[in-house]
Amino acid sequence: MATSSSTLPSPPPPFQVLSVIPTASYLALTSGPHVHLHSLSPPAFAPLASTSTLPAADQHSWLVRTTAVSADGRWIATGCDGKELRVWEVAEDASAIKLSSVRCGRAHCLDACARDPLQPD
Repeated sequence: MATSSSTLPSPPPPFQVLSVIPTASYLALTSGPHVHLHSLSPPAFAPLASTSTLPAADQHSWLVRTTAVSADGRWIATGCDGKELRVWEVAEDASAIKLSSVRCGRAHCLDACARDPLQPD
């Protein structure tokens, strides 16, 4: 079966979280423990970057349940079932994503992302 340009070639559904960033040219999807960035520019939904290509030590070990994205789209915070909050730096053209910091065990990840982890307390 052929894949049209309007369907996502990867990751496989189901998606846990979908974040569209109005000021950026990508959307962020989570599937399992990974974050995937896809283009909003032609070709539509082309994969750009994924945490699944990073070393295992940089990846979540648990299901990602929540995300928060900075207004400029350069930072993504993800929270997982393992009470872990990871902050990712996104390349300006969204062609790469790299781990910036990890916070563990202080608060449940849903609470941490809800209070905007990208801003200082």
